[in-house]
Amino acid sequence: STAAHQLRTPLTGIRWALEALEKSDLSEEHKALVKSASDKSHELVAIVGTLLDISAIESGKYKYTFVPVDIQSIASEVVADFTPLAQSGKVALYLESSATPIPPVRADQERIKWVLNNLIENAVRYTPAGGSVRITTQALGTSVLLSVRDTGIGIGNEDRENIFERFYRAQNAITVQNGGNGLGLYIARTIATDHNGDISFASNTEGPGTTFTLTLPIAQE
Repeated sequence: STAAHQLRTPLTGIRWALEALEKSDLSEEHKALVKSASDKSHELVAIVGTLLDISAIESGKYKYTFVPVDIQSIASEVVADFTPLAQSGKVALYLESSATPIPPVRADQERIKWVLNNLIENAVRYTPAGGSVRITTQALGTSVLLSVRDTGIGIGNEDRENIFERFYRAQNAITVQNGGNGLGLYIARTIATDHNGDISFASNTEGPGTTFTLTLPIAQE
């Protein structure tokens, strides 16, 4: 936590300086270099933010504001956000409408949106061109289940026990995407369990890929 706090301030300063340089009168070659450096600085700031999240989670300082939340509405926003990424990778991304009304869940809206961002982005990034990512929701007993089904690279048997561990990345995921810090699923599951819910996953029985399922309690009236 101390190291992350000390890194954040100078990194933010570097980011601002690079963004200012991008707007100045530079040659095309220099603009490309500054743009690359600016992108990397954003990645570093994001990593520091993630480390601070981990610190807050493990020290019990991760605060939540629980209210009734429309999970389908949040899923629709996230799908819209990642549609350009899916289109660039030639992946079909869509949210299926539920045949029955989905009741509100008890959740912190911003934290749960973070979870959906992680699950859907992973599904899109690790699905080859021509594949699909499908999001569905259903009410089951006292819970709502939101599933993200992809036709991606899947999770090997050797990785299944560790996939939610801090800093862990499956070997086939590293081959496809060099980036990533192995913290996203750890944070996502921690947020889910803090909501008295969970995240689970299973290999698809028909065709390639994986289905991740987020379970959240229905909000009490």
